[in-house]
Amino acid sequence: MLLMSNIFRTTGILIAAVIVILVMFLLIRYGLVPYLKKRAKGFNVNGELRKLDKSKYKRIKKLYFENSRHKRFTENVIVSDYGVFIVNARFEIGSVSKNERGKFVLTKDGVNHVLGDYEQDNLAAFDKMKKLSNDFDGVKFYSIVAFPDSTEINVKSEIGFFGHLKDVVPYIKSVNKNPMSAEQRDAVYAALRRENSKNQR
Repeated sequence: MLLMSNIFRTTGILIAAVIVILVMFLLIRYGLVPYLKKRAKGFNVNGELRKLDKSKYKRIKKLYFENSRHKRFTENVIVSDYGVFIVNARFEIGSVSKNERGKFVLTKDGVNHVLGDYEQDNLAAFDKMKKLSNDFDGVKFYSIVAFPDSTEINVKSEIGFFGHLKDVVPYIKSVNKNPMSAEQRDAVYAALRRENSKNQR
């Protein structure tokens, strides 16, 4: 009886150890390694966006439009005195261009990969925002798609900024037309925060 108890205890410890090792591996493989790779490649999005004056630019790191379990969200929403920006940061290394069908293509080591339409993703998020509240009437929306500084970009944006991460903050700061009142800016930010809070429950 004691022998069986020891066997079960040992088996339980081994199973727990395997689970802990597996969890640690997954965290390192899909969390720490991508983070370190991006930092090494000069793609510290948070570090860049922290350069914005917090009194003038209010940031929501992740804005959910549906229940968080459905993973419908957009990242890096910035509300300023001059409108709302979405910074769609993409970690793609190589050469970005468009093919004959108008699709974004990444060329790396001689191989082409068709990318998502990141500008259309931003426009879809803007449409969702505009439906949230009347406070968005007259608010300007700005699409930003940012790549690592080492990426070669052969595309001109049709609807906003499409370029390197190092140029994002200067671009945001350069937008100084169509100012909102402080009250409207705060109302827009509050409406987005309410939507985010509601969908994370």
